[in-house]
Amino acid sequence: MRMGDDNPREIVGIGSVQIKTHDGMTRTLKDVRHIPGMARNLISLSTLDAEGYKYSGSGGVVKVSKSSLVYMIGDMNSANLYVL
Repeated sequence: MRMGDDNPREIVGIGSVQIKTHDGMTRTLKDVRHIPGMARNLISLSTLDAEGYKYSGSGGVVKVSKSSLVYMIGDMNSANLYVL
């Protein structure tokens, strides 16, 4: 995988991870790539979009939903990234 600084990184594994969300629920993300040396965990909105999730953001908050259920909420930090 090529990173934002144009340096390649090796994917050493693909699996599932569980994350605790804003509402205290535990959600499972499937087909997650493990790339050693990454400083942050990233969730691809385009991948979620392909799985039928919708996302919208305004006022420094992004919401990821499917049907009428909100799965994740993230707040924008000082680096203009949404953090769960």
